[in-house]
Amino acid sequence: MSDGGERSGARRPRAGRIPAIAALLAGSVLLSRVLGQVREMVLAGYLGTSPEADAYRAAFQIPDILNHFLAGGAFSVAFVPFYTHVRETRGEAVALRLLGTVLGTLTAIAVVATAALWMGAEPLVGWLFRGFADEPRELTLRLTRIVLPAQIFFVAGGVLRAALMAHDRFATQALAPLAYNAGIIAGGVLFGATLGAEGFAWGALAGAVVGPFLLPLLDVRRAGLRMGFRIAPFDRDFLAYLWRAAPLIVPPVPGDATK
Repeated sequence: MSDGGERSGARRPRAGRIPAIAALLAGSVLLSRVLGQVREMVLAGYLGTSPEADAYRAAFQIPDILNHFLAGGAFSVAFVPFYTHVRETRGEAVALRLLGTVLGTLTAIAVVATAALWMGAEPLVGWLFRGFADEPRELTLRLTRIVLPAQIFFVAGGVLRAALMAHDRFATQALAPLAYNAGIIAGGVLFGATLGAEGFAWGALAGAVVGPFLLPLLDVRRAGLRMGFRIAPFDRDFLAYLWRAAPLIVPPVPGDATK
């Protein structure tokens, strides 16, 4: 039967494609940096160095803390080899079940953590930015609650993009940061004059939904990956995946390197 050979060919990019994939991802990094500069120029044009600009930048502090505790991209980095191993040794159906379990469980964890921080944002903002005047601090709180849910889409989208890379599909990995930056720029250009910093914040949330999440979700459908959405934190495969991801998530204890 040719099925095993076809799956094997889908698991890894052909050698001839590796330079093209490297160029695609390098081009994405370059374009993302360019868009980042454009984003900063647009921000400066609308907000300048005002307290509103300070509030906008401060609004990302709590989401960044959440991103740190959710291990940033470590979960998706660890998922690629584990998912590939499961496909190779146990078949496509088991791998797709794993994908649905990891996607559902990590997304649920992100939702719960986001909701907790959203409800507790007021005292956190008050403590972190106690040096702000009342009005900028209130704006920071409002903006924080707008951008916080973006972390849910970063986590879910990271899992989807990891699965796509395991299937030799790299386009959404390249497009995700571009769409995110474009969302912030569009939010500022369209609504910066009327909403000020809120326009940029809504643009950041929209960019997180479209780039890191919706684009890979659509590509998953195009690839024919029919996975479910399972919340199963005690699933054996999910726990095995967490065990493999642990070295990337938990930093090593400092010690004497000479021992």
